[in-house]
Amino acid sequence: MAGRAGDRVRNSRSNTKVGRWKGVAFQDQPVCMLPGIGATFAMRLEDRNITKAGQLLRRFQRMDRDKELFLEFMQKVCGEHFHRERARKVIKAFNDMCVSCNKGAKKRSKERLIGRSRSSSMHV
Repeated sequence: MAGRAGDRVRNSRSNTKVGRWKGVAFQDQPVCMLPGIGATFAMRLEDRNITKAGQLLRRFQRMDRDKELFLEFMQKVCGEHFHRERARKVIKAFNDMCVSCNKGAKKRSKERLIGRSRSSSMHV
């Protein structure tokens, strides 16, 4: 049964959108997959050559993760209808995704360190 209502992403539930990113490189996802950003705002961002979530994340990081600057930027690009609550949802998604990415990176680096220490102890 393709096209069931429960299978679609709903803008009103940001956790639904974020849940779809698990196990996927979120930087490569379309910007409309971010909570708080629908098709209209995605088109306005596309006019500024921002089509991927990673591009918007990098823009936010270049602003030193300043929430007010990000809100001003989004209002300038998307219009006055991009409210503080929408910006909060996008920033929360960035934070959630970055935390999960950092956990994975820390785990991989720890595994590399453990592997190095084991290999160096074998040579002794």
